[in-house]
Order: sequence, then structure tokens, then C-alpha cells
Amino acid sequence: MFNRLKKICGTLLMILFIFRYAPHVSATAGGFHGGGGFHGGGFHGVRHNSGKYLFTNSLIGFLIPVIFWIGLICFILFFVKRNRYQKGSTIKDRALSKKIKDNFINIQNAWDNGDLYPVSDLYEDQLYHKHCKLLETYAKKNRVNRTLEVKIEGLSRYKEINHSKFEIDISFRAIDFVRDKRTKSIIKGNKSKRCFKQRWTFTTDGSHIVVSKIVEFKI
Repeated sequence: MFNRLKKICGTLLMILFIFRYAPHVSATAGGFHGGGGFHGGGFHGVRHNSGKYLFTNSLIGFLIPVIFWIGLICFILFFVKRNRYQKGSTIKDRALSKKIKDNFINIQNAWDNGDLYPVSDLYEDQLYHKHCKLLETYAKKNRVNRTLEVKIEGLSRYKEINHSKFEIDISFRAIDFVRDKRTKSIIKGNKSKRCFKQRWTFTTDGSHIVVSKIVEFKI
């Protein structure tokens, strides 16, 4: 899909070039070569300067929308690429890759059980308390958020923020829904397995990693 979008954007830019630039070339050419009878010395000089002015205006008039559309297309491509589901791991450090996957699965399982205390050592304090409050809110409303059959399919975009912090995109499939404990009815989500993509930020001391931030993308 990403490659198809790039081709479409390239075609749109070519069409924009043809329809935006070609008329100005014709107008500029007419300014220099039109009016066959007016070739006197003084008048010829004025037409020459006018032609330069028209050409400059034509060029500026062409560049402004082109720059705008290129910027807009780059902006769209950036978000499409960022949200693209990734299969396979791009991390060369297998030990780190295993830690990330293990922590991710353990946290998902604890969330499904409605109790994060067993994985509190995998969290930074602020995010841990935030997630605990979310689960408490569900419990007060007699609701539970189930996350079942979680399977990691991709680790991508590994980025070191500083010597003790890094972020990684995790693509995975899971069943995710919120259910009312009393009525057993599903309030949000469904029992179908879906694709998800999240960006996890980890803090590390060199051997142990803890998650400090989670951002979810729409895919």
C-alpha cells in the first residue's frame, strides 16, 4: 500500500507540473516573441524587462504550489509509513529483542488478569500508577478489559533517545474487548483477532528494562 501511495503521489506531482507550468511557459514565450511590428529600440528594451518580470512571476507562481503539495505529500507519507504494520524484527541485538518481547507479553497477560502488581518491576512508577487507575476504573464499573491470544509479529524503528532510554515499535495481533461482568455483554471491541501497533519507550540501566511510555497508532 505504501509503494502504491508513492506512485500515486508521483503521478499527481507530474500532472500538477504539466497543468501548472506549461501555460506560464506559453505566456512567457508570447511576451518575448509576440507583437511582430514593435521592434523599435526603446520599446524593445521595455518588452525585454517585462518578459523577465513575467518569467519571474511565472516561476514563483509555479514554485509556491509545488512546494506546498510536496510538503503535504511528504507529511502524508510520513504518517502512512509510521503507522504501517511491520512483520519481522529489525533489532540485531537478540538478547534485547527477547527482553522486549518477554516484558510486552508479561504486561499484556497481567492486564488481561486485571492485576499489574506481578509486573510492577517492568514499569516506571508513573506509567504503572496510571495503568492501575485505569484498571480500578474498569473494576468500579464492573467491567474488564480482556487481551487474549497476543502474538508479536514485528519489532521495528529502534531508536536510542539517550544512553538510558530507547523506543521501539511493536506490531502484534490480539483479541481486545471490554466486557460487562454482570451482563457478560461486550461494550467495546470484539472477539475477532486484530492487528495493532504501539510505540513503547523503555528506560534501561544496561541490564534491566522498564516501560515508561506507550503510544498506540491507528493502522
